[in-house]
Amino acid sequence: SQLAYRSRCRYCGKRFSWRYLVVELVTAITFVVMALRFWGRFWDLIPAWVWASALIVIFFVDLEEYVIPDVLVWVAIAAGVVREIGPMLLGQAGWPAGMAGVPQSVVGAVASFLVVWSLAAIASAAFGREAMGGGDAFLAAALGAFLTPVWLMLVTGAVAVTLGALVGLIQLVVAGRRVEPSEAAPPAADPMPPLPAASRWGRLLTVGGIWAGLAAGAMLLLTRGEAAAALGWGVALLAALAAAVVGVRRWREGDRDWAPRAEAAFAAAESLGPRYVPFGPHLVIGGMVALLVGEELVRGYLELTGLAG
Repeated sequence: SQLAYRSRCRYCGKRFSWRYLVVELVTAITFVVMALRFWGRFWDLIPAWVWASALIVIFFVDLEEYVIPDVLVWVAIAAGVVREIGPMLLGQAGWPAGMAGVPQSVVGAVASFLVVWSLAAIASAAFGREAMGGGDAFLAAALGAFLTPVWLMLVTGAVAVTLGALVGLIQLVVAGRRVEPSEAAPPAADPMPPLPAASRWGRLLTVGGIWAGLAAGAMLLLTRGEAAAALGWGVALLAALAAAVVGVRRWREGDRDWAPRAEAAFAAAESLGPRYVPFGPHLVIGGMVALLVGEELVRGYLELTGLAG
């Protein structure tokens, strides 16, 4: 009907967005592809449909609004958890023995969030600008909850980073060509305020303290009663936690004035320009690719490089 009426309302003649047709077509095609991939596997297919539906909405919302709705992230995470524990609760599969019995979906969600959140914090501290929105880390958790084994997130990251680099490069080239040589002017100022020093050091201390604490905690568990080693790793764990606490305080102190100014600049900017590319859509595409053909891509890469067996 949208094609027949050329995207106009039948009654008042007012135009409406073609996005409705695009979203419905993309959703229909995705459902068919998921059905072909998981047909006959109820606990894979139904959660995959729910997961994909949430990701498709996230894709288009982030593309236009630079925002990832929290409720959709939780829906996607729930789909991944239900996919794994559903058969366990019905006795169709055993409960995992590794990682203290924690389901892979939960481990994947936490690990994916922590890695992307850490990379975003480090990049922001390095460049003095908000390098990645906080919603991208939560989106990574939604992907990690469904993409098991966890190494499929490596495929997601590779596809997302490659797409992001290509799209960003194309945007810069297109933006440069729009300016005539006679109209050349100094580059427009970045509308976003720079990160204060307290925020940058706070991010680095927080991330470093958390990862050092995880490493020290793991080594502490592996000491198995060796008193001297346990004492040493215990002290290291406390030092890492102290560094993380100091980092969080510095981070909050620096963001107290910066965050409201950044939100105001974001809301007031008509266009953030080619410097800012929403990363969420690339993560969504990477996750879809990893789910559908991730294992085949990794197998082909290992065979191509001679690393397979």
